[in-house]
Parts: sequence; structure tokens; C-alpha cells
Amino acid sequence: MRKWDEVRAARDSPFAALRYGSVAKELGFLEVALKAALEGLALDPTNHEDKNKWLYCLAGTTELDLNDRNGRQEHIEHARNYSRKHSE
Repeated sequence: MRKWDEVRAARDSPFAALRYGSVAKELGFLEVALKAALEGLALDPTNHEDKNKWLYCLAGTTELDLNDRNGRQEHIEHARNYSRKHSE
């Protein structure tokens, strides 16, 4: 993850956040993955780079994984909201 931290710091963009979050999720760092997805969405609120659908998908699936891990109902509702935004 250190190398990915450097990559993300060098090019802070929605695409970098998406890649960083995807790697974090794959390695089991779910909170890091969710944070990266949300930060990526904040970097491009107008969706100029056309990555928001992928970031919403990452956020939603990560929330579902968090629910599987700790069973908190709030993750399900967040996942639904991200899924709806992904579909828009």
C-alpha cells in the first residue's frame, strides 16, 4: 500500500482514487477503500473525468463487504444509496 500511497499523492484525481481504492479493497483494507472512493467523488463533483459511476460502485460494494464483516445495518442503506447514484 505504500507504493499506492505515493502514486495517489503524486496524481490526486478521481482515477487515482479509484485505482487506489480498488487495490485497498482487494487487499482487505475496506475502510481505506471506502475513503478513497468518497474522496474521488469529492475531487470531481461535476464528473468531468467520467469516473463517478465506478467510484459509486466501489463505495457500494465496499459498504456491502463492511456489512459482511461487522453486520451493521447502516452499511446496507449506504450501499443502496450508492447503487442508486451509480444507476443515474
